[in-house]
Amino acid sequence: MAIKIEIQSTIIPVEIGGVTYEVDMSDDATKVHEEALASMADLGEKIDKLEVDGKKEEANEAGVQILKTSYDDLLGEGAFDAIYKLSPSIILMMDYFLQITLGVSEEMTKRQLAEKKLKYLQK
Repeated sequence: MAIKIEIQSTIIPVEIGGVTYEVDMSDDATKVHEEALASMADLGEKIDKLEVDGKKEEANEAGVQILKTSYDDLLGEGAFDAIYKLSPSIILMMDYFLQITLGVSEEMTKRQLAEKKLKYLQK
């Protein structure tokens, strides 16, 4: 009797405005995402400093740049511009990004639970 094992994709599809983007959660891609998050955190600190210094417009521009970089890193180059064309509001773009990150996080949690179950069964 043969044991058949389905290969699972590392791609998590994300549909926005009728367009499907792909979030790659392979080990290599995850490292890139983590590095991008670290650099965005640094940028976030710079934005906070700009706001404290009373440079609100510069802080807003930097915030938009972080969001653009975040979209493009996660969904692919040009994703931010394409989605912003459909919904030209930074507030909505932040909301969409929150939904994306929560959805991807939930999917990763499901996959990790499946992995833990497999390890448990192996014992």
